[in-house]
Amino acid sequence: MRDVIVLLSGGLDSTVLATSALRVGRLRACVSARYGQPNMEAEMGASRRWCDANKVDRVVVDSPLAGVNQMRLGVGESGSRLMPGRNLTLIAHAVQFAAAVSASEVQIGACADDHADYPDCRPEFVAAADTLAQTYGVRVTAPYLYLRKPDIVGIARGLGVDIEATWSCYEPRSVG
Repeated sequence: MRDVIVLLSGGLDSTVLATSALRVGRLRACVSARYGQPNMEAEMGASRRWCDANKVDRVVVDSPLAGVNQMRLGVGESGSRLMPGRNLTLIAHAVQFAAAVSASEVQIGACADDHADYPDCRPEFVAAADTLAQTYGVRVTAPYLYLRKPDIVGIARGLGVDIEATWSCYEPRSVG
């Protein structure tokens, strides 16, 4: 049953989620968002290439957000790229799409390494988003919510995901 919508940024976590859902036959489509992120072209390119290579429908949402300057730390510069309400907004778009196409679940790529810096990647946030989404017959889940990046890298390798083809908005690198 193809009943999962993955919120696909093109980063490692969401790409591994999409690959997992595809492999078990549950992936219906991916939702990607242009919200004014500094590395939008790289991020959108990674999600587009994954969907094209896997013949997966991709819906692109234009949703400009205030506060994108928080993300402008520079390529290779680490630090918080917190944008208040980003995941709330993106999840709302994905839930709306899922409800419109009768999909039962939206998956997001939040993981344990995100909890400290990003309130909208914490278990209580995901639970609240799930409660709201159920109003529309949709669940919001974060299958990797308690996993750390090395765990997700291990899953990626097991699935054959090309990690170098992903793009992280948290720790961007220059595109060759």
